Amino acid sequence: MSGAVALDVGRTANGAQATAPVHSTVTYTLGKAGQILSGGNLSLAGSGDLTNAGDLTNAGDIAAAGKVSITAAGTFTNQGTYVSSVTTTSGCLPGAITCREAGAHVDTLNYQQAPNTVAAGDSLTVHAANIQNLNGTLAAVGNVTLTAGNGVTNRAGAIQSTAGDVTIAAPTVVNTSMAPVTLHKSYGNRNPSYAGGCNAGGTYKESQCASDETTA
Repeated sequence: MSGAVALDVGRTANGAQATAPVHSTVTYTLGKAGQILSGGNLSLAGSGDLTNAGDLTNAGDIAAAGKVSITAAGTFTNQGTYVSSVTTTSGCLPGAITCREAGAHVDTLNYQQAPNTVAAGDSLTVHAANIQNLNGTLAAVGNVTLTAGNGVTNRAGAIQSTAGDVTIAAPTVVNTSMAPVTLHKSYGNRNPSYAGGCNAGGTYKESQCASDETTA
């Protein structure tokens, strides 16, 4: 697509792909997360909060081959998602007196990350009262400039330029990583004094139930 996309609104909810011809000004009110794409320059401006998927909150992708400029009187949020889960098949549990399965303790960790991206082939500029980059990416080939009246929060996200400078102007800047995923393991202990079973009461030992007799 060639040309520019200019959104000048009080509130926009984006949930589909928005495109426009040269020098067009368009206003979209859509549902769910989607994309705003431009082959030229892209400018988003709002007197209130801009929302790309629901306070501007980007839950899709915003990209342009040229410059990207985002201005919001309220809060700009670029928010991705991550989902983690732990599935445990336990061997000897507390209170168990038998353990008949070989190698019965299995931990499976599933982790899925879906970062959202605001990308510019030239420069990226964001002006807002608050800027939040949560598990997302703010990137440009040229300069990246973030200006916030209150503060900038970058949590488990990336703010980067491949060939320019990154400038952040704000009273406070909070840069944190994602909280670690905690795994809890419960082990039992095979003991010959209990034929074919775990210790009475399922004591916790650093040895898993196995097909052969073991002691911790």
